[in-house]
Amino acid sequence: MQDHAKTLAAYLNNYKEATDREKEAYASSFPPYLLTVCWGKMYNRMSSWPAIGLISELYASIGTLSESLDRFHWDALGNKAGPGDRTLAHTLTDAAAAGAIPMLMQRLKLANEHQSASRLLAAAKEAVDTRRYHFYNKSTAKEFLCLFVATLIGFASSLRFVKCWKHTYVSRAHS
Repeated sequence: MQDHAKTLAAYLNNYKEATDREKEAYASSFPPYLLTVCWGKMYNRMSSWPAIGLISELYASIGTLSESLDRFHWDALGNKAGPGDRTLAHTLTDAAAAGAIPMLMQRLKLANEHQSASRLLAAAKEAVDTRRYHFYNKSTAKEFLCLFVATLIGFASSLRFVKCWKHTYVSRAHS
């Protein structure tokens, strides 16, 4: 744990002092490091009963969400973009994401002829084009929830794959 804390502190100090170009390299190297170090704890959290219950409830609520969306006071949100909205819009419009998102939602049976990510992806593209990054609204909320649930399930499945791979690899290494 001390080595991890030192590595993290060094990373943050170097990132703070880096040029914009160097920050891009730092930013792309950190998630793989974090996943390598923390995947076991992430797996334990994602496979815990509370997490499974939350994901199950979110998944089940998708069918009845339309009624709740009609009653929600959307004007209470205001028309302000949050700090991560710009990054999210650019991520959703990335070519790889544009192909992967519908496929992920289809595989998890979160997409059909009545719901897909098309409105959300179109709204994200418009947000990038106009530089108005407030695109979470009544027309995109259901697709956003579907994408969120799909991301949670996909992440949990990926962590389970890593655990199975590690178990197989360690078993073979000790045979």
